[in-house]
Amino acid sequence: KPFFRKAPFRTSYPPLSLRLNNHNNLAMANRGCTIVIKILGGSTGNGDVEDMSLPVALHSPLQVLKEQLMDIIGIPVQDQVLILCNLSDPDRNSDILLSGRDFDTLRTCGIRNGSTLTLHALGISAELKQHLTKQAMSAGKETRADPNEKPRITLSTTIGAADADHSYNGIIFDVASPGPFEVNLLSISIAGMLGRVRIYARDSPWEDDKPQKGPSPHWWAHRESVSPQGWELIADRTCRPSWDKPLEIPFDKPVKLLPHTCRALYCHSGLPDDLGIQYQSYKKNDIVAFDGHIEIRPGLGHTGSEPFDEQHGWYRAHRGPAGA
Repeated sequence: KPFFRKAPFRTSYPPLSLRLNNHNNLAMANRGCTIVIKILGGSTGNGDVEDMSLPVALHSPLQVLKEQLMDIIGIPVQDQVLILCNLSDPDRNSDILLSGRDFDTLRTCGIRNGSTLTLHALGISAELKQHLTKQAMSAGKETRADPNEKPRITLSTTIGAADADHSYNGIIFDVASPGPFEVNLLSISIAGMLGRVRIYARDSPWEDDKPQKGPSPHWWAHRESVSPQGWELIADRTCRPSWDKPLEIPFDKPVKLLPHTCRALYCHSGLPDDLGIQYQSYKKNDIVAFDGHIEIRPGLGHTGSEPFDEQHGWYRAHRGPAGA
């Protein structure tokens, strides 16, 4: 404790204030929090740079949180020093240094709803500090479209990611052109912790050729299934976390919808937990979104960390995307 009072850490990077609050979906099971990251002015003198929501599972190790922070702000894990602050102590003598606890869970480390952490970076040069600060300032800024590019239309789902009631690894759904229009699908925007995201498309609805329902291998799950045949990988990206804020993932090639046809899309996150992709519950005949040209119809949610895996996960109807 005297060490914190008399010899505070010297840093060459502005400290980050991390305030944790229960996310409405995660709080239902008391298993997660959302971290709001603020890059403070520090030596830059610019005040707050950016707010970013980052959901974490309380049962995950501290190492996972550090890796997520490294992906977002670029500070290597070995250079991160996290301090759990006790704001009820005006002298700050009860702050806890979270060093040497990388394999302890966040809950074991004492992180709770409303906790505040500070992140310090040791051994970062002034040049690297300036580079990381510029990266953080530019994060989330939209790039201007090419004026010569053909016009694109964005169709947002009726229920957005911030209001979605589920999250897990995958979401399977249909996109139809019910009228006399030929449409090229260029990208999809989804939210969640994301990680490695793979997008698949097939030339027919997801229910085509699906196996017959039988007894579920999981006593807690309904028996739903989808055929793994006929799917083509159209995007494979490693994405930064983007909770409640859909991130656009362009397709490697357009998905063409001919008039009066329907095709299925399958978005999958390879994360080993249930925070990969946010999506919404629907009834079977609900319409997720419609703009007069294309119609999005609900399908299945998937819980496996590998695409089409029914041994270590299961499917649940009826679910639809929450994004654009």
